[in-house]
Amino acid sequence: MQKNIDLIHKSLSLPDNIASGVSSRIKLHPHGLGAKNQTCIIFSDDHNEGDGHVKCVGVEKESDLKIPRNYSVRGRIPVYRLDDVVDTAGMHIVAAKMDTEGYEDNVLEGGRKVLLGLEGVQDAIITEFAPKWITEKGGDPTSAMKKIFEAGFLVKKTVGYMSENDMMDMTKFSDRSDLVLHSQSYRSRK
Repeated sequence: MQKNIDLIHKSLSLPDNIASGVSSRIKLHPHGLGAKNQTCIIFSDDHNEGDGHVKCVGVEKESDLKIPRNYSVRGRIPVYRLDDVVDTAGMHIVAAKMDTEGYEDNVLEGGRKVLLGLEGVQDAIITEFAPKWITEKGGDPTSAMKKIFEAGFLVKKTVGYMSENDMMDMTKFSDRSDLVLHSQSYRSRK
């Protein structure tokens, strides 16, 4: 949403962020990420406009959109595949943070090279994971976990890691979990 983009630009222009070099290391892409390039509808809670949700599946016009009560449509947003936006050549991506309000499976699908590929994230992905939300956004939480597992990532537990069977069992996850996923290369160094 434009308000969020404006707030990020404002933060990046703060003298402390410029002086510390943070601003020069961040490139803001003012669009969403998904499984394919398309235009989607963005909506948010009437009392928390910054909490944006995106619907892309089968929505031709805003009147066809089924959104929760007390939510309003905020506009349309271009959505691109992460693999089409970020060139990983020469990059060393140590970690990635993903919080897409249930759109994680779609972002993983469009960002397999960047997030899960050999030249992609090297050590960790920190992600929100809400199976119900993923399903509501047209994704498949088990498919998302399968992609993560097949790329060599495991879900970190308080002690150790989840097994493949536990990762595929959606009842092992709460309604909304924040997960740390460690790569095989990270685990072998520890």
